[in-house]
Amino acid sequence: MRTIIEHHDLEKVTLVGHSYAGLVATGVADVLPKRISQLIYLDANVPETNRSSMMGDWTADQRRDAMKVVKEEGAGWNWPMPDDFGKAAADISPRDFRKMQSKSSPQPIRTFTQRLSLTGDYKRIPRTYIKCSSNEYDRSELERKGMKVIDFESGHWPMITKPKRLAKLLALLAEQP
Repeated sequence: MRTIIEHHDLEKVTLVGHSYAGLVATGVADVLPKRISQLIYLDANVPETNRSSMMGDWTADQRRDAMKVVKEEGAGWNWPMPDDFGKAAADISPRDFRKMQSKSSPQPIRTFTQRLSLTGDYKRIPRTYIKCSSNEYDRSELERKGMKVIDFESGHWPMITKPKRLAKLLALLAEQP
């Protein structure tokens, strides 16, 4: 993202990060705050400085189980896409879920364990969190972090299950100063 923004000399960019990409969008916004007009988290991970991106909140047993999967199914360095996402994917049809799986690729495990160093400059940018119904983030915690929170009736992948409604919401948010 950073390379594209800098290469094309983009300004007033609205960054949208879904799921893990909330970490990526925050990292870009932190180093390019003058070019970013707003940051939108779509049912995304919200980083904290010097914490591992995702496994930081996991129990020791959850980390051990994850690393076992990585070793056995991911050649020691990839996290394969799970076969079941529970309630996060409850609203995805079996056909759409199979299609999503066929287009997915494993995620390098270091993206789950690597720490993200932030200056905090991204906090000066207006931030909105689109909280899908399957999300367990505490709304008040998101608001304490300075985010506007919008509830969205959907599982974790509204771009698959509610694409038109999501597109309208994102377009509306992009028009706001």
